[in-house]
Amino acid sequence: PRRDKLIIYEILVRLFGNQNLTNTIHGTIEQNGVGKMNDINDLALKELKRFGYTHVWYCGLLEHATITDYTVYGIRKDNPY
Repeated sequence: PRRDKLIIYEILVRLFGNQNLTNTIHGTIEQNGVGKMNDINDLALKELKRFGYTHVWYCGLLEHATITDYTVYGIRKDNPY
């Protein structure tokens, strides 16, 4: 790969490491699965580098509205129902 050119790999974390191939419309995390930040490990980054990528852009790392209860992590509920 050229050393003077940036090659960016955009990672949508919720899909990147998800091994569940179910694609239920409006499905839950339990039904469809979800990737985790831990899936982006040294091996994954080394493989991206081997493919010629120079940078990673983490997409989707923000708090989304959800009905999933994450209050144990200090995240308030978005949906009161």
